[in-house]
Amino acid sequence: MRTSNTMKTDNGLQNFSLQNLISRCHDRHQNPLKQKKSYSKPRFYKGYPNDFTVRCASKYQVMSHDLETAGISFMPIRQTPRTDHPPRNFAGERFLKHQQVDNWDAIRWHKSYGIQVYTGMPSARDGAPWHDITFNYEALCAAPDAILACIQALVDTAANPLLTITQSGGLRFSCRIPEYLYTNTNQERLYVCNTESLTAEELQQTEAYIEIQGENGYNCWDGRHEILLGDLLNPPIIAKEVFFAPIDALRATLHQPVFQSVPYNQGIPGAPYHLESVQFELAKEAFLERGFSYVRQEDGLHYWSRRDHGIGTVEVALWESEDDVWVRAATSNTDLPTEATRITDVWNDTGILPPLPETGLPIDDRVFAIREGTLSPLALRRQRPVLHKSSPAEKTQETPEKINIQVQRAFDRNVRVLGFIPETTLGKTPEVASLLQKGQILCLNMTDAEFAAKAEQFLQNLNVESVNATLQTNKAQILEDFRLLLDPQYAKTVEQLLETQDGTQWIGIINFMRENQLFPKCEISKTTLNEWGVNWKDDALGNFALTLLNVVEINDKSHADSVRRIRSAIRTFEWLEEELIQQMCHPPLENSQTSPTVYQDPDWTIWHQLKRFFSYYKKDVDAPMKWEDDILRFWVPPVLHPNIRRLLIAAPVVNDEHLSRAFTDEKTEILDTQLKTWEPGNRVFQIRTGLYQQEAILDLSNTWDNLGITETGQRFFWRIQAEIERDPAIKHGIITHFSTIEHLRGIKKNENVCFLTSFQEVEGLETAFQEAQVIWVVGLPEIDLRSTLRRAQILFGNDEEPLSYEREDESYHYRDTRVQSVYEKEVYRIFKEIIDLAQLDRIANKTIMLVTGMRIPEITDKPETLLFDWADIEAAGRLDKLPEAIATREGFETERDNITTETLRREVERILGCSTRQANRVLRRMRGGKRARPLFHVQILELLADGEMTTPDIVEAIDGHPKAINSKLTRMVETGEIVKVKRGVYKLPET
Repeated sequence: MRTSNTMKTDNGLQNFSLQNLISRCHDRHQNPLKQKKSYSKPRFYKGYPNDFTVRCASKYQVMSHDLETAGISFMPIRQTPRTDHPPRNFAGERFLKHQQVDNWDAIRWHKSYGIQVYTGMPSARDGAPWHDITFNYEALCAAPDAILACIQALVDTAANPLLTITQSGGLRFSCRIPEYLYTNTNQERLYVCNTESLTAEELQQTEAYIEIQGENGYNCWDGRHEILLGDLLNPPIIAKEVFFAPIDALRATLHQPVFQSVPYNQGIPGAPYHLESVQFELAKEAFLERGFSYVRQEDGLHYWSRRDHGIGTVEVALWESEDDVWVRAATSNTDLPTEATRITDVWNDTGILPPLPETGLPIDDRVFAIREGTLSPLALRRQRPVLHKSSPAEKTQETPEKINIQVQRAFDRNVRVLGFIPETTLGKTPEVASLLQKGQILCLNMTDAEFAAKAEQFLQNLNVESVNATLQTNKAQILEDFRLLLDPQYAKTVEQLLETQDGTQWIGIINFMRENQLFPKCEISKTTLNEWGVNWKDDALGNFALTLLNVVEINDKSHADSVRRIRSAIRTFEWLEEELIQQMCHPPLENSQTSPTVYQDPDWTIWHQLKRFFSYYKKDVDAPMKWEDDILRFWVPPVLHPNIRRLLIAAPVVNDEHLSRAFTDEKTEILDTQLKTWEPGNRVFQIRTGLYQQEAILDLSNTWDNLGITETGQRFFWRIQAEIERDPAIKHGIITHFSTIEHLRGIKKNENVCFLTSFQEVEGLETAFQEAQVIWVVGLPEIDLRSTLRRAQILFGNDEEPLSYEREDESYHYRDTRVQSVYEKEVYRIFKEIIDLAQLDRIANKTIMLVTGMRIPEITDKPETLLFDWADIEAAGRLDKLPEAIATREGFETERDNITTETLRREVERILGCSTRQANRVLRRMRGGKRARPLFHVQILELLADGEMTTPDIVEAIDGHPKAINSKLTRMVETGEIVKVKRGVYKLPET
């Protein structure tokens, strides 16, 4: 082999010779590199919040947009060990699809330490799938000359070879091979051994020293790797015959017996990649974190071992039974139990939700005193409220007569579009009755067949003489799709549907979920553009199609640049507008082999749609347009059919500003609706101390795949479990985040649990909602970030002021009020759907527990809604006593607010339930007394005297800089003054 040759790069990297390549691999094997965290800077740039800087190798980082532009299918990985792999549920059809930033939650990218690149078709480009050939470190040790000869030959096949040292000291050569896909089969693997002497079973178990990955393969690219030659974004393209020539030569060499000394490492069986449940997966993570190695599986038990200093090897069995995970040590010379024991009784940081203790919920001694009335409820430590009842002007109860007057006044002002929130049945909708009583024709749009049938029956049964007379000559139309009234594509169809002999103008009623749905979606596919390019070659339409196709396939870094290019292309062809429209509406020439889309309406072609889009969205930065899946998609403002005299829009939640954005050329107005009156005994309790988004309930930082329950989540669900078990005659329902449900299997098995579901899966549970007497809604619904931004672009993309997509993670609050209004409206819609399903206006004696501090219009400030914090439930002891506990606490809060400098110290102690020293401190502060601020360590010791506290709670309670407080906590742990229970949790040492 030519060991004197040097490998050169075309990007200015330092040259190196093959002679020192092996030594570099040895060095990397002995001194592995570390991963580097991905980051986003700026976090949200103008366009989309999806550009991250990813460390794909040592001293090599790329923007996520550049990876997308290079046609690479990739996903984030987390920090080693054990989490630099795809999610366990990532398989099947999704595996074979091209993956980009948007395919993964933002939380994964913010916690990523590199990427996985998917070989084969997902990362193919121009018909050339991605392939990786990996020479592992043992192969380099066993046959260095043969391996280096093969690598040299591969490098010589391309001007831009991509060669990388892997994290273990091996070598990886990457390329794309046109019209070829390597299959991952055992027969195709390459071995450093004499395979003729091995049986098929032995061959299956033999470690492959050289592997080619193509079909269904993936490889890490992170800071542990070192790219020696080439660019990850531009791998070489090599014909399969050229690629396999050196591979076949190597195969012939390596299939002969090899006598070099190969370092032998006893392999340890890896733990099963996927176990039966989230709880079992969390238990496995707990074993791995504590240094255990997987041994075997036998009779449903998983055995682990660990070599403890001074003890020897400890073997422990792990299994799942009765919705719990159990452990048992084989010997007693360890700190693990030899009897079957729940893992949550052994370790308290696994993230598994422990069962409710047989003795009941743990209760603070102060709680007993509060229940007995001998201690103020303010003695319990409470989080600062984030939700308060507002005091708006009392909203009057609207009667049907008043609503009718409002409708008529709106019509008198030439308001053409009216929005309203309907009742659950049309028969209770006074807005509809108001219109019918005036003898006007009604055009109904109802997507629900049963609802539509009731609507038609309602029209027939109305005992109104003028309406009956009208219906005898004109039958009401019930349309299937509200887009018929708003999309010019259906203008002629609607003209026929609404055709009348007397020139009557119709009144339309449409039902929708979100205002952005009122904007017609327009599409043009790559297939259609290609067909136009062929069938109208050298004509206006052919040139237009090829120009547009060329523009949309340019991968700009900025969304605004992509839209700007398309806008410029449209302007270029404006002088050919008439010719383009004519050709779009007629078949192609007779000698054409294919037939592209032919537009039936010469007044509404893709040209008209693009013109309307760009005339409305004058700025590129926020225009709702994107090229994805080989389709150009964009949205245009609705065009209300001229035959529709008035449009009545029904939605669960209607936003006045959003509605006016949809109909910028029409007068719009929101009608007051008749507020629902709840049946006696119905109440809503809403927590006031936090939003409790998903990361408050689930620990998003503990593992990559399986989210454990946080202490807050455990506290919530233990209380729910206690209430469920307290009275089996009371039926409960639970709604929470999707990822939380798996932790609640034990709770779900209670016979008095009617349903356990996620926020997005309440449809079809109408009967269960009616049966449930207590409905727990735990947490803030997760609203897809990209959906929020897309809706904001559709509604506000034509504003002079660009949209800002920056969001405060802790409060889930978008700084741009327009984006925030879109987000809040979707949250309100979800909560309103839940409240409507509970039917509080029809069924009595129901309780709704809203465990989120998000203000919900017409719910939070309702007289029947009481605000609470978790300490109130602890003081109450049971749900039916919660109103009394809230009233008591509110009474003490009123007294606290009335404390003055003249208040006696003993009275302060009684009101606050505090010590004499604390009472004196309060009075001294109120009287303006000057004194030196206590040292940090004194304040920390005082706080921890009441029990464990988290870092955020300590920082909040102490007046000082968070970094300084954190530093002090670290020093106090080192000196033994306090104990670190686990990450971010501290307590006083045991006495």
